[in-house]
Amino acid sequence: KIISYVAIHDDPTVLGAPLVSAITLEGAESSDNLVPLDASTVDPSDLVPTIESSAGKTWDDDVAHLARLLYMNDSDLEREFELINFPDGMESAKIKFLAEGKSKNIANILSNVWIANLIDMDGKFDPETGFFHESSLRIPDYGGYHGIGTWNHHGKYHTGACPRCSDHYVSVALRCIENKTRMTSYVDFCDQYLYYFRDNHDLKKGPANLGFDIDKYPSNAPPHWAFVLNIPLVAGVEIINEIAGPEETDGHSSAMVGRWLAWRHLGAPTGDWFTKPRTNIYGKSRWDSSRDAAEFLCWLLDYTGRDVVWCEGETTGWGGGGSLFPEGMSDETDMAKIKENYKKANMFEPYPSYVALTALRCTAQMADALGETEKAARWQEYATKIETGMIRELTTEWNGKTVWRRSPHSVYPSFQDSMVQAWFSIYLAGLDPNRLHPEMTKITRNTLERQLAQPGGHAQPQAMGYGQGWLTKTALILDEMDDAGPLLINIGKFSYDKNMDFVDLEKGKDWRSFMYITPEGVNYLPDGSWYKIGDLGNGANQGIATHALELCAGIDDTNPEDFKIIPRVPAPLSGLEVTGFPVLVPISPIHGGRSLTRAKINYAYNLNPLGFTLESDKSLPTLSVRLGPFTKAEAEECLEEMEVSVKAKKRIDISGKYKNAAAYWVWVEGMSNIKHLDLTCSSK
Repeated sequence: KIISYVAIHDDPTVLGAPLVSAITLEGAESSDNLVPLDASTVDPSDLVPTIESSAGKTWDDDVAHLARLLYMNDSDLEREFELINFPDGMESAKIKFLAEGKSKNIANILSNVWIANLIDMDGKFDPETGFFHESSLRIPDYGGYHGIGTWNHHGKYHTGACPRCSDHYVSVALRCIENKTRMTSYVDFCDQYLYYFRDNHDLKKGPANLGFDIDKYPSNAPPHWAFVLNIPLVAGVEIINEIAGPEETDGHSSAMVGRWLAWRHLGAPTGDWFTKPRTNIYGKSRWDSSRDAAEFLCWLLDYTGRDVVWCEGETTGWGGGGSLFPEGMSDETDMAKIKENYKKANMFEPYPSYVALTALRCTAQMADALGETEKAARWQEYATKIETGMIRELTTEWNGKTVWRRSPHSVYPSFQDSMVQAWFSIYLAGLDPNRLHPEMTKITRNTLERQLAQPGGHAQPQAMGYGQGWLTKTALILDEMDDAGPLLINIGKFSYDKNMDFVDLEKGKDWRSFMYITPEGVNYLPDGSWYKIGDLGNGANQGIATHALELCAGIDDTNPEDFKIIPRVPAPLSGLEVTGFPVLVPISPIHGGRSLTRAKINYAYNLNPLGFTLESDKSLPTLSVRLGPFTKAEAEECLEEMEVSVKAKKRIDISGKYKNAAAYWVWVEGMSNIKHLDLTCSSK
């Protein structure tokens, strides 16, 4: 039949003038039913150009008015902010930030940012399937790294799961939101895709990979995860070396740490959960996949002949268009020349290297628990090899100081990935900077100084996680409290959006649930105003910023045998209230360690007058608490006058800066079998 008309329907939810430039109808072959339209006529008025001079006109007032409506300013933070809460049925750790006077506004914003982001994470991290979506479904999107602060429903990264987010936001959700099912499903979701990269198309050995060049995957290479876990050959990935597929090792290693974290919070099991073959994961047990992932890193170090870790991905900018690796590298087949190519390549950075050494040490703990002591020792040896390699190969000089190098083509806007040794310590190395690797920590302190000297100083939010978040985490871990305060405050104010504070009754849309969710980034303008950009609740950036808030609570169970609480309360904050925070507690001994359980603790910490009160639903076998920051005189007075409700030892420690001088801290240590604790000091 001849098409009699084509109807075009306007979408009233999309603003703007409609424009239809052409309509093309296609058929499989020529047909009498497809006939050309008659010759069209043009209205003569459309052929006459209309020129209207803008001379003498100005839109400055209109632009300024629009900017006041769309952009955020410090004046928008002067009103009172009501505290929000978790929905009924959601059991999660809560951090409430405290402050006095006008600073209470930003304290409440930070409290709301913590809750809003955990609610968003809970919604996009499916507990049944383990799929950790990068974006929530149809969450607002502010466009790319530009725009004017307007948004549309998009959720543009909803279909992807990036293994790097095992660190960025998955770990926050696994630890802080109560859901054991999610811990197991997350591990299994990752393992579905671990075996994509292999030298065969056998569906009994891994997922369908017909588009993968198996002839370019070494037969002795263990499997690994990709840049986008569930889309291993995602479009746009550059082909760099002779190994087919992207070896994005910061993501691969983050997934290793994520599964270790899930394993620990499930009690560090060594029975069927860990060792039984899974029919839906190619007959592999969870231990098999842990071992295979670790062996890939060892294999890669041997294959490249380097003591630091090769990485293809955003950290190395996909090779900077070929400027970071030898020409013809992807086609080389001679092994001697391949080794030479890796010597010349410039794609070895602190971020993937430090995450890899941490991942190997975490997996070594799992091996020890099973009694696999030889494997544990082997992985520890490779981790130490990377550690020494980083100091030898990945440092440079800045202002006469040794600092970590920066990737010349990193996509992270302000290069905060270079301080990974501090901000990734939250998993295994711990939260006490005086117990971190001394030489590496000195280098990282110098690097923090370099990073803060960049334009923007305490405001580097073009990426809220990769910029502002990593910078804040580093300042907090290193006890640089004069910097940590303004950095943390900026996470709060850049996460809030006044324009989401409304309910659209006509469309039945309540935008207020998005008001405190951290965006992918913020454009911070010279006049001090700012607006959000990118993907709202972007997992990578959202999670890192949320980790910074988590660091303030200071729950350090990286070694459950030596549990510490190290709260960090930079000015202008005055204290914290932490509720229902999970803590790993050792119980019965197992091979090379002990099985674990989760206690839940509540504590309140106030700086003035100084007081710390703790309650735990399980007895804590060990406990140390660090209070501060103080000046030297304040610390000495506090040490003398502090009253402790249980038997303990007290000492003064020095770390970082406070009030432009050395920061002093008071440790209360040696406490055991604690369910209740009171620390008071009326002089501070």
